[in-house]
Amino acid sequence: MNENPHRKINRLKDYDYAQNGVYFVTICTKEKRWILGEITSNVTGADAPGCPLVTLSAIGQCVDNTINHIDLIYNDISVLKYVVMPNHIHLVVLYIEPEGNESGRPRPPLQNLIGNLKSYTSKQAGEGIWQKSFHDHVIRNEAEYLNIWEYIDTNPLKWVDDEYYSIE
Repeated sequence: MNENPHRKINRLKDYDYAQNGVYFVTICTKEKRWILGEITSNVTGADAPGCPLVTLSAIGQCVDNTINHIDLIYNDISVLKYVVMPNHIHLVVLYIEPEGNESGRPRPPLQNLIGNLKSYTSKQAGEGIWQKSFHDHVIRNEAEYLNIWEYIDTNPLKWVDDEYYSIE
């Protein structure tokens, strides 16, 4: 019997998530807990004074490091842009045709890549920190790509208006 009869299927039906493409991914923490960091004001930094910044927690730093290592593990997957927010992350992930598979392993479909990221960071945190699924969007054109790029750039600035913002 289906334990989650109202659970929406998030992936596109019959779409090969291991094929070349650009994907926008959002992953939320379990119960949208603010465990990845906090939004702080940049008083003296190189950016505009008073501009919101994400100050990462130890768990947030682990997530940040893990994202940065994806390019080192797979020669045909790149994280082009990302932001770690207090209770979620956004990523733009590029799957490209490899110039030769030096690693000897096939690249995982997007859902496996995200599953590996979630599993590794949860293990490092000592507890399950993520919601069961994630949201993805196949970026189909340059206009979508540019809008998503700007959304990621401005996410900390618009934190209190963000759909994932909630008072703890």
